[in-house]
Amino acid sequence: MSAKTSMTIGLSNYTNYTKQRVLILLLGLWLVGPDITFAYAGSTSSATASVFVNVVPNIVVSAKTSIVNAGTMQTGQTGDFSATFVFTLEANAARVKMFLEASDLHKSDDPTKMEVSPILLNTSKPARFAASAGKQTNGKPNEAIWAGAGNDILSFKTKATEAMEYESSQKGYFNQDVTISITYIQPDPKKPIGQYSGRVRLTAFIIP
Repeated sequence: MSAKTSMTIGLSNYTNYTKQRVLILLLGLWLVGPDITFAYAGSTSSATASVFVNVVPNIVVSAKTSIVNAGTMQTGQTGDFSATFVFTLEANAARVKMFLEASDLHKSDDPTKMEVSPILLNTSKPARFAASAGKQTNGKPNEAIWAGAGNDILSFKTKATEAMEYESSQKGYFNQDVTISITYIQPDPKKPIGQYSGRVRLTAFIIP
């Protein structure tokens, strides 16, 4: 067989093989039917995504009156006297709980020296709370009894009230002043002159 004849037979076989492949492909497409789709790359494309943010509970307590002058007492004068504090609460919820911690009053603002007895916090008298746009829940009288020892404020030992639940009349938030009055007792008619001072702390948290 000549080389020319061999080449002709080879080309004929290749052509027949190619035709068979095309026929098989067409037959497959016909069997799949019209549901087949093709993806074409174009000059424009788009996609979508979702976005979200979580608003978490947030509360801030600040002392509107950070220094309170409770007045004066004369030598020989004894009995109770009160001190009033104003705190501001800002919370992104309408219901909060709060409690107060307060220390005795120590001469020269030094609770580590006990040569002079402190003027005592009168824990037999409740702390009186007043929110400017809210009330204590469950019809309670806006008073908190002293429940026991609190946490130290610096070196000052404290007593703590029970926690009180308040609800704001504002829409969905608690943003207002809270005025608190507490009572001290001075039983010593010979109390040495000087300035006696202590610390008070209000703690509040959002009710889930």
